[in-house]
Amino acid sequence: MNGTLAGAPGPRGSIDLRYVLVVGGAALGMLAVAAWRVSAMPMLRRRMRVGAIVAGLLPVLLALSSPRDPLWVSLLTLEVVLGAPLLAAGAAIRFAAPGPDRRVRAAIAIIALLALLGPWFTLTWGLASVQLGIAPVRLAHLSPLRHANEEEVEIRSPDGTLLRGTYSPGRRGAGGVVVLHGISDGRTRMAGWSAALQERGYHALRIDWRAHGRSEGAVTTFADRERYDLEAAFDWLASRDGVDRTKMSVLATSMGAGIALSSTARLAPRGLRSVVAFAPPSDYGEIVGRRLAPLGPFGSVARGIVGVVARGLGHTSPLELSPARTLEEAPPVPVLLFHGDADRTIPVSQSQALAEHVPTVELHVLPGVGHDEIPAVVLDDDALRRRVLRFLRRPRILRDRTPEPPDDGEDAE
Repeated sequence: MNGTLAGAPGPRGSIDLRYVLVVGGAALGMLAVAAWRVSAMPMLRRRMRVGAIVAGLLPVLLALSSPRDPLWVSLLTLEVVLGAPLLAAGAAIRFAAPGPDRRVRAAIAIIALLALLGPWFTLTWGLASVQLGIAPVRLAHLSPLRHANEEEVEIRSPDGTLLRGTYSPGRRGAGGVVVLHGISDGRTRMAGWSAALQERGYHALRIDWRAHGRSEGAVTTFADRERYDLEAAFDWLASRDGVDRTKMSVLATSMGAGIALSSTARLAPRGLRSVVAFAPPSDYGEIVGRRLAPLGPFGSVARGIVGVVARGLGHTSPLELSPARTLEEAPPVPVLLFHGDADRTIPVSQSQALAEHVPTVELHVLPGVGHDEIPAVVLDDDALRRRVLRFLRRPRILRDRTPEPPDDGEDAE
C-alpha cells in the first residue's frame, strides 16, 4: 500500500544529497592535499600513488551515485572523520622535522594539534549524531515486527524520501493515532502501543523515521525534515477509509515526541486533537550544551561550529530547535506527558519547565525510570495505560490532583 503527500508545502531538495555534497567537498579537499603530498614521495611507486588516490575518490563517487544509501554515506563520513586528524598529524610531523630549531617547531606543532582537538571532536560528534552513529543501529531494525492483522505501507515525504511503516486498522469511524519512535531506534519498539490502541478500536500507524529502519535516507535532522515526515504520515492515516480525521492523535517517544510537539501548529488545523509524549526533548540547545560541556572553554567555539555545520548541511541548527517554544506559540492542543526522573539522556527538568509554562500540558514524573524504557513502563502499568487511553478518547488536562471523570471509557469513540 502506497501513500503520497501531494501538494504539501515542504523542503526543497534532498538533505542526503546536500550532506554528500558538503562532506564530499571536504573529502575532495583533503584528498587533493594528500595527493600533493604523495606525489612528492618518490619512494612510492606510481601505481601505489594512483591506487591511494582512487581509494580516496571511491567513497565520494559511491555516495554521490546513491546519496540515500547509508553504507556509502557512512564510508564518506568515515573518510573525513579519520582523514582530518591523519592529515593534521602528518603536517605536524613534517613541520617538526629535524633541524636547528626542532624543539621549538615540535612545541608549536603539539600546541596546534591540541588546539584542533576541540573543533575535530565537535565535527565528529556532529557527523556521528546526524549520520554515522545512526547507520549501524538501523541494521537491527531491518525486519520490523508485524502482526497478522497489520499491513506494511509506504509513504512519500515531500522531499521524495520514502518512509515505510506498519498500519494497524481499527474500528470504522474511530480516530487515528500516529505512533513514533526515537532516534537510533525503529518502529518495533512501539509495536506494543500499536496493538493496545488497535485493541481499543483505534487505527494506528507506526513508521520508521528517515534514516532509520527500512525507510530511505542516510541523514537525520532531529526535527527539521522529520516534521514533514510526520505530516505525511498524519495525512496518510487521516485519509484512510473508516478513519475519523477529526479525532487524530500522536503518541511518541524521545525524538519522535519532540517532533510531535514541534508539529502541533501545523497539524491542529488538520484534525490533531491530542499528543501523548514520552520523555520529549523540549530544548535542544540545552541538550547540546550539556554534551559539549566537557570541552570547557572551547564549548562556545564548539557551539558555533555546530551552527555552521548544520547550516552548511542545509538544515536548522539543533541549537535553534525548541519544541517548547513552538508548542507555546501553537493553537492549544492537550498534551499528556510522561518523563522518568532517572533519565540521563533528556533531563526531566525540561518536561517540568514545559508543564509549568504551557497550561495544556499534564506531566507525570515516573520515579526511577530512565529514558529508553519509559514507553514500555507506561504500557505495562495498568493505571498509566488507562490514563493514556482515556486521554486519547476524550482529551482533557487533569491538574492539582483533579480526579478523572469516572464515566470516561478506554475504547475509541
